[in-house]
Amino acid sequence: MMAPAHMAAAGLIAHAAFGLPPLATGIAVIASLIPDIDTPRSTVGRLVPFVSYPLSLAGHRSITHSLAGAVLLAIPVLIAQEYASMNLLFPFLIGYLSHLLLDLLTPQGCPLLWPLPLHIKIPLVATGGILEIIITAALVVFTVSFGAW
Repeated sequence: MMAPAHMAAAGLIAHAAFGLPPLATGIAVIASLIPDIDTPRSTVGRLVPFVSYPLSLAGHRSITHSLAGAVLLAIPVLIAQEYASMNLLFPFLIGYLSHLLLDLLTPQGCPLLWPLPLHIKIPLVATGGILEIIITAALVVFTVSFGAW
C-alpha cells in the first residue's frame, strides 16, 4: 500500500477507534510510515537515507515489516517516552502495526514472523491500484466524519 492509505488507516484507528487526541493521532499517522524505511524512495526513506539505504540491501518488506521489527523499533520509543509528557508507545504501535495489517492485504504480504522466510498475505488489494484509492478515500471520509478535525 502507498503512504496515504497507511496514514488514513492509522488516523482512523487512533482517532475513531481509540479516541486518541490529535497529537497522539498524529504520532500514529507518522509511525504508519516507518516500516517503509527500508525503501529509499519512500516518504520516510527519503528523510533518512543513511538508514534507508543500508536497510534496502535486505530488500523491501523484510525486518521492518515484521513483528520483530515492531518490537525493536518500540525500544527507542519507550526510552523517549520517559522524557515525554504523554504515552508515545500506544500511538506508535497503532501506526506501525496498522501498516503491517494493510500490507498483509497485498499480493506481496509481510514476513510477520521474520526471520522465518514466510510472507503472510491475504492478496485483496494491489498496491497503487484503484481499490487502494477507493479504500483510502473511504478511510479519510470515515475518519473526518468522526469529527474533532
